[in-house]
Amino acid sequence: MIRPLALACAAAVALAAEPLPLLHPLFADHMVFPRERAAPVWGWAAPGARLTLTLAGARAEAVAGADGRWQAALGPIPAGGPHQLVVDGPARVVCQDVLVGDVWLFSGQSNMEMGLGGAEGGAQEIAGAAAAAGNLRLLHLGHRAAGTPRAVPAGDPLAWALPAPHTTGGFSAVAWFTGRTLAAELKIPVGLVSCAWAGSNIRGWMPAASLERLGLYADELAALRPLAAVEAGGGASVQAQERARVQAWWAANDPGTAAGWMQPGAALPVAQDLAVPGRWSAGGVAWLVRDVELPAAAAGLGGWLRLGAIADEETTYVNGVPVGETAGWTLPRPYPLPAGSLRAGVNRIAIRILARAGQGQALGAAGDWRLEPAGQAAVPLDGTWRLAQAATAAALPAKPPLVFQGGPVSPTLLWNGGIAPLAPFAFAGAVWYQGEQDSGSPDYQRLLTALIAEWRARFAAPRLPVVVVQLPAFGAAVPAPVQEPLWFGAVREAQAAVAREVPAVGLAVTTDLGDAGDVHPRRKREVGERAAHAALGVAYGREDAGGPLFAAAERAGAAMRVRFTRVHGRLEVRAGGPSGFAVRGADGAWHHAQARVAGDALLVEAPAVAAPVAVRYGWAENPPVTLYDQAGMPASPFRSDR
Repeated sequence: MIRPLALACAAAVALAAEPLPLLHPLFADHMVFPRERAAPVWGWAAPGARLTLTLAGARAEAVAGADGRWQAALGPIPAGGPHQLVVDGPARVVCQDVLVGDVWLFSGQSNMEMGLGGAEGGAQEIAGAAAAAGNLRLLHLGHRAAGTPRAVPAGDPLAWALPAPHTTGGFSAVAWFTGRTLAAELKIPVGLVSCAWAGSNIRGWMPAASLERLGLYADELAALRPLAAVEAGGGASVQAQERARVQAWWAANDPGTAAGWMQPGAALPVAQDLAVPGRWSAGGVAWLVRDVELPAAAAGLGGWLRLGAIADEETTYVNGVPVGETAGWTLPRPYPLPAGSLRAGVNRIAIRILARAGQGQALGAAGDWRLEPAGQAAVPLDGTWRLAQAATAAALPAKPPLVFQGGPVSPTLLWNGGIAPLAPFAFAGAVWYQGEQDSGSPDYQRLLTALIAEWRARFAAPRLPVVVVQLPAFGAAVPAPVQEPLWFGAVREAQAAVAREVPAVGLAVTTDLGDAGDVHPRRKREVGERAAHAALGVAYGREDAGGPLFAAAERAGAAMRVRFTRVHGRLEVRAGGPSGFAVRGADGAWHHAQARVAGDALLVEAPAVAAPVAVRYGWAENPPVTLYDQAGMPASPFRSDR
């Protein structure tokens, strides 16, 4: 998993067990303040303390309650700036260079977290970033986790930043391109708040009460409660406690961990050769080890280690140092290697794998397994590895720990540490790009619907505009008319259903922007631009240009007539290669089909199906993408027989 200054205008007061600032740290130098509304501003002071707030001619007053918290509604204020936000009370706080405009929240997992430096065209954006300082401001929250909801975000102090080469390289590329497009279209300042964590599940971004109402993850929530109580009482964080528990479990149950098989030169007893990609018959704990010879020029380098999908959970080491871990057997493992990871001569790559089922798997296509030393040619890692079975599934305790349970795959922690402390800030909207870690989940639609409801409740915005970025294509293309079961495709369907059924939710379709061999495609400019166009529709009353959404299908003779919503202009079916459409008859067999535009609908038919009963489009992990509207936006994959 990718792990990627005190605020000038904060004055701290001590309340309860933690010091809380006079002014919440969201309100700081270089911020963007919400425009044209009475926006909440809050903080903490001694009970009964009186405060006065001023900004751009607007004035508000507040009194701290018995718990010390105060809140005022300041505004409405038109877009513009820069201004000073002044808070007078027990102390005087002055926030400089405050712009007034719209602030958007960006959250999700690694494709949202991916920095501008990793995106296609990112280097040019970074070099010219300072030119955007007049209308863009950046707040990178990074990784924030807590066992119970925090009043202010967990971890390091917050700091808004002006766009510049040194501030944008690690900032979310999707957030950057979305914000830049919105600022250009709306001609107002835009603030970008990025709070994302690679490898996170959706449940990590949700409060406990919401998950309890859904009846999900009761065992995990119960396991977290005593850890959260220790953290709340001033003890070790949930992550630290869970890390210690996990390490103790491995030391007690895995001979390889106890013997240090990840260390260069360590002997592996009873090892055998395994061709990777490949499978082995036994479940339980196994180690895959490969010693890679690198030239003298590799000494001290970092780079990337790219592994294919592994069943089910693994921790990966390079020269004895853990570089990443992932839970999820459909997911590839791209791990960044910090400088100093590699050495001249032999480098050991060791993968500790927990296969919960009866078979271990190290999968992927040719070329998926490779080592990329910085500035040097990639080293292929397909082929022969050494496999050592450390413990059978039968010999393990019934409930082995989740990989990094105290981090991005645990329920509630990211909500508690990163999102809940931002409420009730008056965001203009939110963009959500997540789902890879929940691939194949039957509950994703319910979870995403509940997540949006929580945002709207906590931010006191019943129709808070939300844009969902649909997962891109990934994996090898298949020749069959439809592919089942689907993993990423199942999440795509859930995302489209939420956009169709929940008010004020836009969808940015990215199926055509994926990379068959990389779960982190680099074409983030188009992703951000599409998210911005969807936002213009759901938040600003523009024509929704997020791309056609399936509405209904019915039989029309030998064809299926398909209708859509959110079509900008006319539909367009692009020719060349497979169409991506399929129909089936009463016999249940699917056949490739062709589609043609008929007014505001499509007619889809196949010569082999005289009486079709269902139609699908893009029903594969990596489908052909042929259906667009006149705005150039692709249609979301769909099936009429859901």
